[in-house]
Amino acid sequence: MASAQPTALYRRTGRTSPRGCAGRFAILVAGVVSVLERQQLKGCTKVMFILPEDTPVGPVSVVGDFNHRNPTGHPLEPRGGGTRAATVVLPAHSAYSFRCLAASGRWFGDDHADSHDGTNGRIHT
Repeated sequence: MASAQPTALYRRTGRTSPRGCAGRFAILVAGVVSVLERQQLKGCTKVMFILPEDTPVGPVSVVGDFNHRNPTGHPLEPRGGGTRAATVVLPAHSAYSFRCLAASGRWFGDDHADSHDGTNGRIHT
């Protein structure tokens, strides 16, 4: 069962709760409105990191424990509707640190991640 989390940090755009359940939640990432979308699957959680297509300018990758901090492992790809996204499928009932890396070399995190590990956001599946 997911622990309680204040939903005031999230602008609800979907259904269910922000933690570990299917749904869409807009979050502020370094001044950029992003969406973190999760879908519970059998034994795992599909997580989609979504940013506007042009903010920040240039390529952006999600870098985290789940891809051994590989900056080319999960680039956000255009998906239509003015957005771009990267999807990862992670084992359920785990936690992973992550940050985003823009083409300019600027790292940015998620101020409203499930939790934090220093400057890294943490996502709980």
